[in-house]
Amino acid sequence: MSNFWCYGGREYPFDISEAECMKAVGDSLSALKTAADELEARVGLSPHETIDEQCEMIGAFFDGIFGDGEGEKICGKRHSLEKYSNAYVEFIVFLSSQVEAFASMRESIEARYADRICSAEAVGTDI
Repeated sequence: MSNFWCYGGREYPFDISEAECMKAVGDSLSALKTAADELEARVGLSPHETIDEQCEMIGAFFDGIFGDGEGEKICGKRHSLEKYSNAYVEFIVFLSSQVEAFASMRESIEARYADRICSAEAVGTDI
């Protein structure tokens, strides 16, 4: 499992199995959802204002995970919804691969211990 998200020629340390990273991603996803809900409820925004708001939300998402100012470093200064969305999707794909790798590792460990328990029960001994 890679503990670095590589994007835009930079590496960002992140490990979903660490409590601090899990909290940061949870808080950032919650904040992103709240901001998206608020944006959806607003009426009368021009298309460029909507793009600005969406890019700000994604930038804030990255700031929440990697620290203040990192959203702009990751996505760029110009509010391009394509660039911001691409960075967000790439991070979610990375995050998903970490979750899958961690789950696979856990299942492997559980299977190893289940085999030991079954073997011990078969011969009538304690583990």
